[in-house]
Amino acid sequence: MPSENSAATPWNKSPKRTEAKRTASPSLANKPAEQQAPVSASHIPFDKEAVSEDNKKHLRSRSLSGFSRLRSTARSCFNTFKDRLLQDAWQEAEEAAPDLDIVGLQWDTENYSCSYDAMITIMWNMWKEDMRQVSECQQMQNKTAKLMFKSFKAHAASKYSLEDARDKVRKCLHKMHREIFPKGQRRAHIEDLCFEIFTSRQIFGIESTKCTQCNTSVDEYIFHAGVIHITDDLWRKYAPGDGIAESLHMAFTKDILKVIQNHKMETLCPICESNYSLIVEFKTVPQVFAVSLHSKFMIQISYNVLLQVTGQEVIYKLRGVIYLGGYHYTARFIDNQGGVWYNDGMQTGRECIFEGHVSTLPESFLSTAEERTPKVLIYSTF
Repeated sequence: MPSENSAATPWNKSPKRTEAKRTASPSLANKPAEQQAPVSASHIPFDKEAVSEDNKKHLRSRSLSGFSRLRSTARSCFNTFKDRLLQDAWQEAEEAAPDLDIVGLQWDTENYSCSYDAMITIMWNMWKEDMRQVSECQQMQNKTAKLMFKSFKAHAASKYSLEDARDKVRKCLHKMHREIFPKGQRRAHIEDLCFEIFTSRQIFGIESTKCTQCNTSVDEYIFHAGVIHITDDLWRKYAPGDGIAESLHMAFTKDILKVIQNHKMETLCPICESNYSLIVEFKTVPQVFAVSLHSKFMIQISYNVLLQVTGQEVIYKLRGVIYLGGYHYTARFIDNQGGVWYNDGMQTGRECIFEGHVSTLPESFLSTAEERTPKVLIYSTF
């Protein structure tokens, strides 16, 4: 609150400034107060150089302030434009990728888990698409597969993670076969894992060596596992040398699977001297089966394959590929709409990356993954 002696000013001038006005002119200082004329602003002396310097500083300040505002505005516009571009890119990716919740597993750094991660990534996403049909597959009515499906149900009910489901299966296999399914920084072979998951008491087929001319049978093997092995010998049956380097041949899995069911052998029948044939007869229709690739030659993966089962032709479609390279397994999952998803638990964790649709990808696309070669193919009727 101002005192009674202080003059009220609308702009709150400082007392020092007011005092400076009163003593600005020496000629007026000695005159009585009643004879002093009002002091105007034009009579107040000022330093031109000081004012000029002040103006320069003020103009410079305004210039810098304007430039800062301009730079800030430009940066804001650029960030907005960049965010819009990123948003458009993400929107295009989301529109291209199917609206499916395809997930993988996080790799275990202490107990190497890549073989389990690759297999369970494929089986979990298959199971999630059709729980009942996958769970009731005849060739997966065994202890390991049943435990896996039970763990899937628990994970679907949010009781524990998919990694916990993997570890339960791994613990069970380790108790049964400690050397085949070790712990620590030693990986299990994917072929052994396939055998445990796709084997049951039911007879799925008979592999026999016989002479088709005189029906002489030499050897017969009954198999319970839904696993077909492709070796170098079978590869050569479909892609013989014929003067071209073997490394240049590309054999399709659909053609090799035709050969594997009935192909001639080099061994001769001692009775009629005809070549023996190795014949594979499926006694029941396997809803799911695995192809284990043991050939070192080039194999091009077929999306659709055909098998002769009990006199009828059954069409299967590819559902998963497991690759090996650098002592590490990775996986591709093909959903029931033909979308291809890639997962590497070490690099991508639980995320599965959408790579496209089988109808738009090159034929050789599935034959390699980041310089890794395919080791196991999984086919199903659904």
